[in-house]
Amino acid sequence: ADHELHTPLEDWLNLIHPEDKSRVWEVAQAYLEKRIPKNEVTYRIRHKQGHYIWVLARGMAMWNKEGKPVRMTGTIMDMTTQKETEQLLQEYNQRLEQEVANRTRELQEQQQQIIQLKDFYELILESVNDGIWVTDAKDRITYINHGMTTIAGISREHMFGANVWEYFATGTRGEFQTYALQTKETLQPVHYEAVSVITPAGRHSYQSGWLIPRVKQGRFDGMIATTQDVTERQQLEEALRRQETHLRGIFENAAVGIT
Repeated sequence: ADHELHTPLEDWLNLIHPEDKSRVWEVAQAYLEKRIPKNEVTYRIRHKQGHYIWVLARGMAMWNKEGKPVRMTGTIMDMTTQKETEQLLQEYNQRLEQEVANRTRELQEQQQQIIQLKDFYELILESVNDGIWVTDAKDRITYINHGMTTIAGISREHMFGANVWEYFATGTRGEFQTYALQTKETLQPVHYEAVSVITPAGRHSYQSGWLIPRVKQGRFDGMIATTQDVTERQQLEEALRRQETHLRGIFENAAVGIT
């Protein structure tokens, strides 16, 4: 409730909390000097029982003909409950802001760790000679390492984001899609061995590797593929087979001549 204030000035000032006294006095002075339109301020004042309470004080002065203040009347309203509620809300907001700041910092640290780990693994993937490419659920290439660009004979800029099957020649595509379909249906890794491939650059090659499904919530969500260029090995094996066939023919002919 509002109460009239009839306390002498000095006694009134002595009741104000030391931390609020200068602020209250400055507002009163500004009002009496007509630098502000009203005298209204919230501060702490000592209760008759000795503890401090928060009050909202409103004062009104009366001036004489010369414009000098001759009388001050006012009211005070107990604001303790409201101030305590505001204080609790402020403390809660501060704790909440601190928790948000802590959580944000933790997430930033985790994100930085993920980035560092990603960079580490990409460094490893970029260092291997074998090709590695990754697709999403719609067969679009989302990652391709340096080894794969070397095998394919074109830059990753040309392949990134494109449908992987666009880069297979018609004959090769059918064989590879059979393996890919098996991977999608079984959700299990599938090995392919010495598949004849015409690379995007037009080079005839033989490739071996694995098609490994990416599974999300029990459904196919893309594929990780490894590719090893085994062209030289395949050519060497074919050359050895031809040589073996040739030598076998020589020996068989020789045996016929001897008999």
